Amino acid sequence: MRRRAVGRRAAVGILVALAIGACSRRDRSSGAAGEASAEPAAPPSAAAGAVTKAARLTECPGDMTLVAGGRFMMGSNDSSYSLWQPAHPVTVDTVCIDRDEVTADKYKTCVDKGACGRPDPVPSYPKSAGTSDEDHERYRQAYAEMCNFGKEGRGDHPINCVTWAMADAYCKAQGRRLPTEAEWEYAARGRDSRKYPWGEERGDARHMNGCGAECARWQKEKGVPMTPQMYEADDGFVGTAPVGRFPEGKTKLGANDFVGNVWEWTADWYETYKPEEVVNPKGALAGDRKAIRGGDFNGGTDHCLNPAYRHHQLATASSHGIGFRCAMDL
Repeated sequence: MRRRAVGRRAAVGILVALAIGACSRRDRSSGAAGEASAEPAAPPSAAAGAVTKAARLTECPGDMTLVAGGRFMMGSNDSSYSLWQPAHPVTVDTVCIDRDEVTADKYKTCVDKGACGRPDPVPSYPKSAGTSDEDHERYRQAYAEMCNFGKEGRGDHPINCVTWAMADAYCKAQGRRLPTEAEWEYAARGRDSRKYPWGEERGDARHMNGCGAECARWQKEKGVPMTPQMYEADDGFVGTAPVGRFPEGKTKLGANDFVGNVWEWTADWYETYKPEEVVNPKGALAGDRKAIRGGDFNGGTDHCLNPAYRHHQLATASSHGIGFRCAMDL
């Protein structure tokens, strides 16, 4: 780890700024109050029962992976980063989660159907402390080339430059939803609370799209704030990479890019953790910032490799460093 807690929190804040229940049931008809039904209701037929059973989702779609429910330790007690403290026991239900981050092509299909809004051509995010208005605008314009929607050759890259509401709308249009923070972390690390999504050994340019030599060159050329490098090698992608391009970084369940490429919106409003055990936590009831997970292509600290790593961003922001993947209940 390259810096102590105070320095790393400041660096992460800059990196993120730049890079970035009710139950439904069927209505039941009955006679008017005080009246008896003319005939008793007929029992459902075997055929009707068979149709109902066949209509139930019993396995994940082919582009998703099954995350069997269970209990794990969420967060970390590592004092070098405050936002992931404390580690606490969490139980989550079984869920399906996208194997890959949602791509620009898939998102465009939703836009073409009129179900999704067009991403911002220039990213929009809060200005970092100490940054002038002029520099903030210059950084936004520089990072606009990283926005993937409508860019030739980037259809298989993750969609980015979308607000939380846009991500939420896309998932709903597919009959899915955004994952909670707990579901996301559990999918990334599993019951064994593995150190990294892929195992116990620190990753490199084969495992993720982080900040390598290519990242440092681009930042210097564009005159944007320099971020630490994750590794000295050139991973081949100045910005985002096609989803699934780093197979060494797969999770135990075979999902891709849980570290690097883009941060991912989650369903939860951000709040600090409490030590008590919880079941299917869903974050704060309200707020203005949503929890984001996974780090992005600018990531250069060891914290970015940890499945417990978390941050937050205004729900109305549309950053070149934030995309998403969807989840689905079984």
